[in-house]
Amino acid sequence: MNRKPLLIPQGEDRKIEVLLSNLPDGVTMETVDVAFTVSCGYQSVQFDRTALRKTADGRYYLAVATSQLGLGDLKLSAHVRIPDTDFADGYRDEYPELDLNAKIVQR
Repeated sequence: MNRKPLLIPQGEDRKIEVLLSNLPDGVTMETVDVAFTVSCGYQSVQFDRTALRKTADGRYYLAVATSQLGLGDLKLSAHVRIPDTDFADGYRDEYPELDLNAKIVQR
């Protein structure tokens, strides 16, 4: 079942909830080595872990100014470095991507 995308007027600020699941023991959303990219059209904005904000109920989000992005489908991607002794440098790199089912549209 396809849901209609959320239409966001360009220039509107939005919060995007972020959840990284299956983190190893001892690694939390507050300590994981992660960088995020929010993209739309041909433009993107990058965030590091310090940009994450925590709500009173323990959820995390990024605050995104859509004025910095183009028009079209809104996407979120991450580069996560997870401690893993099976790798020579001690880290495994993962690159999850998420289609947010949202579109930035002209005001």
